Amino acid sequence: MREETLLPSTLPKACLLVMILRLCASDVMAIELAGQLLTRDHPDEAQILATVSQPFNAEHHELIPLVEHMQRVMHQANGDGIAAIQVNSAVRVFLFRRYDKPPVEPIEVAINPEVLESSTQTHGSWDACLSVPTGVGRIQRHETIRVRYRNLAGEWINETLSGMTGDIFQHEMDHLNGLLFTHQIPDAQLLPLSAFFDLQDDIEIYCDQHQLGTQQCGEWADQQWFDYQRQSTPQALY
Repeated sequence: MREETLLPSTLPKACLLVMILRLCASDVMAIELAGQLLTRDHPDEAQILATVSQPFNAEHHELIPLVEHMQRVMHQANGDGIAAIQVNSAVRVFLFRRYDKPPVEPIEVAINPEVLESSTQTHGSWDACLSVPTGVGRIQRHETIRVRYRNLAGEWINETLSGMTGDIFQHEMDHLNGLLFTHQIPDAQLLPLSAFFDLQDDIEIYCDQHQLGTQQCGEWADQQWFDYQRQSTPQALY
């Protein structure tokens, strides 16, 4: 399990010493830390997860306790991203892993993020969620997105994302709008986690054996997912 720090060295030391359930300044009502990861398995928590988060308009250093808390929860769950609403804080903030920045693949903070433009081309993406522990689904994500957001230092970031990083960003944006990936797929079509890992192993083996490129492998994986939806169990892979 990787441990990263998200705190810029330029932030006031006083803020770094604040306890996790306090803030550095007055906008306390904007942030409420539940201390636990919310899941849709509990009706009251599912209702919170359906909340549309509101912009964070106070000083960015006031987010430090919340961001530290989110980072701990995400690491404990071995996740690649987490939105503030998943820890019962309805502000437009999330963390996401940068798979497009190897080899470190850092976790970065997005404050008041926006998707400015989405490609018309989409691709199939295996989607899972810390708040949906029951399974994994194959859904459609935009191939590329043009986004902007503020980082924890208050700087505006404008960039174009794709691949796994783009998929994670889109997933977390859904959370800020009160949506889970299951809004695209019925529960009956979720693949149990154990079956998903088995299927992923078989897909990787098949693509390696047949020397399939990324696009061809993705198309073949989509076909396997279609077979699963139709038959409840995937056909023999090789």
